[in-house]
Amino acid sequence: MIRWILFDQGGVQTHYVFSRKNVYSINGKQFLAKKLESIFHIPEYKKFNVGEINETELISIFLHQKNINLDVKKYIELFKKGIESIRGMNDILKSLSQKYSLATLINEGSEWANYKLDISGFRKFFKENFISGNLKVAKPNPEIYKIALIKLNIKPKECIFIDDQKKNCDAAEKLGIKSIVFENPLQLKKELATFSIDID
Repeated sequence: MIRWILFDQGGVQTHYVFSRKNVYSINGKQFLAKKLESIFHIPEYKKFNVGEINETELISIFLHQKNINLDVKKYIELFKKGIESIRGMNDILKSLSQKYSLATLINEGSEWANYKLDISGFRKFFKENFISGNLKVAKPNPEIYKIALIKLNIKPKECIFIDDQKKNCDAAEKLGIKSIVFENPLQLKKELATFSIDID
């Protein structure tokens, strides 16, 4: 019997930050989305992702490396502007939360994962949040799934994991956790139905 449903965040609940527009503006200045989102590709981001450095440290290094005329505070403002929920996910999460216990299983620095939960308004649907930046380990490392299972006091067969990255779903499957590779809300509804989980 399914007791918990675990959700990834970026690419499932929210669009990837800076992916919705070509240009983002602040105080009359424009910045290319491609340049702003390149923070996810610098080596230091991996450290942020597992809590080895904090948000301020990451952004300071990035702005210096890329010679971007912004301070940390303004970059954070732009980052928050870049957070958009995926249309249809609010209704899905609301419906599921009335019948099942929901948790997140997120690869992200703590600060950024929390911005996304708050700005999307989705935090209210989740009873637990497992964030790599807090746990010091990230998907697809099996340890992060084991931490969630232990904390939730469930067996692998008692939960479903949803992520847009196949490698993360494959890692969950190896532990016996049923998984769905997310493509869009309609596809998710159909996949959940195969597990006898219907959404009103």
